[in-house]
Amino acid sequence: MILTNFKLFLNPGQTSEAYKNGNIAIPIRWNNIVITNKGQAVIRVSNFWASPFGEYEFYNSIDVWPGENKLLNAPPNAIYYYKITATNLDATQTTEAEFTWV
Repeated sequence: MILTNFKLFLNPGQTSEAYKNGNIAIPIRWNNIVITNKGQAVIRVSNFWASPFGEYEFYNSIDVWPGENKLLNAPPNAIYYYKITATNLDATQTTEAEFTWV
């Protein structure tokens, strides 16, 4: 599995799917990810997992303040599908986040 670091820009109040991947044949143990908030608004980052035949289930979330780095822990078990969402919690400011797999 190749994981590439990436950036995400969010408008005020916007929620975006930052990452989504999976495999129906073989469950995978996903890596944790560090989020760096390079913008001026608070970002809420959440992760979700899914079985081969079901809906996504919420696992956990963190709030990342401007200028802060935080670690988002992936589920500890091997899972089939995984996604990360990011939400700009501010109503007036745009923001930017960097995602780095660890």
